Amino acid sequence: MAKSTFYHAGCPVCVNAEQELLQLVEKSEVEIIHLGESKNHI
Repeated sequence: MAKSTFYHAGCPVCVNAEQELLQLVEKSEVEIIHLGESKNHI
């Protein structure tokens, strides 16, 4: 299966969604991109 990418802006809702996602899938299967810190990924 291909690696999924989860983009977020760092707000509390996004951080909560990230935590919920990581409870469902292995961290190695998801690339997490914080857009405030990694603007080159936009």
